[in-house]
Amino acid sequence: MDGIVPTVARVSQWASSDEANRIASVLLQNWFLQFAIVTLLVWMTLKVIARVYSGDVQNTPLGPIALRAHDGEPEGHIQRVWAPKAILPSSMNGQHAYCKFLYAYDDAEGERQYVQLSAKETKARKKWRKQFLFEIRDRRYARSGEEFIGRETVDDVASRDIVLRNPDLTQETPPDTGPATPDAASDWIAAQSPRDFQISGTEIISIPDGLRASLANARETFVQEKAKKVAKRRSALVKLGDDARHRPGVIGYYYMKVSFETSTWFVLFHHPDRDLKMTAWLTVLTSFFGFLLGKLP
Repeated sequence: MDGIVPTVARVSQWASSDEANRIASVLLQNWFLQFAIVTLLVWMTLKVIARVYSGDVQNTPLGPIALRAHDGEPEGHIQRVWAPKAILPSSMNGQHAYCKFLYAYDDAEGERQYVQLSAKETKARKKWRKQFLFEIRDRRYARSGEEFIGRETVDDVASRDIVLRNPDLTQETPPDTGPATPDAASDWIAAQSPRDFQISGTEIISIPDGLRASLANARETFVQEKAKKVAKRRSALVKLGDDARHRPGVIGYYYMKVSFETSTWFVLFHHPDRDLKMTAWLTVLTSFFGFLLGKLP
């Protein structure tokens, strides 16, 4: 500490000296250095625009969605996501983008909770972290009954450790009479009525079968781990708060988030959002035109 203070004092003294002012004046009068500084500032501005300006698609939860497997996945290393226009705009057709998949459910208080499934399993995260090629279809997919919709069975979980709520039902109060609640969560899930896609607004998208299986396993793992924590809290000698708000929901929905590259080349030439591209080009043109006009005699 004793050696830092004298060093800082010497640096401050040199920075205020005439020699430092002369060097700074020479550097600032260098045309190439000024151009490099302007280029750096424009590059940083485009990076900020790409991250902050999200538009209508980027990082917005899209859904609810049902997950179906591709019918004959094309060969190659590019993973494709096929979606209808009802879930993504036509400008996304042929675009490469990152995609995160979420599981959403209503907790005991009726608040919507989102869980990122694509980051729950290390193997799945490494395999599906690369970009997807989006193909937008004019027509919606016909329902086959084999889609994953967020209510797949969950093994080794008791019904008293989950939220017994079906968000597809509009009935506010439970009926006075009815069958007893099964002990196993899987039996309670099987007793629920099929989901009405029109009422819930669920759209069907097609993804690789391996990714679909990984997402379903990640959802089941999340529910099992959450339910185990609820069971431990219930069996503890000292009760810590209400267990109901910690219970996971097993009747939920799948969502997805789309995010794009932040490289300046992609923002200027390939980004599907026209407003963002216009803002980026205006930033570039006004900055460099201003710089060139300042150099004119």
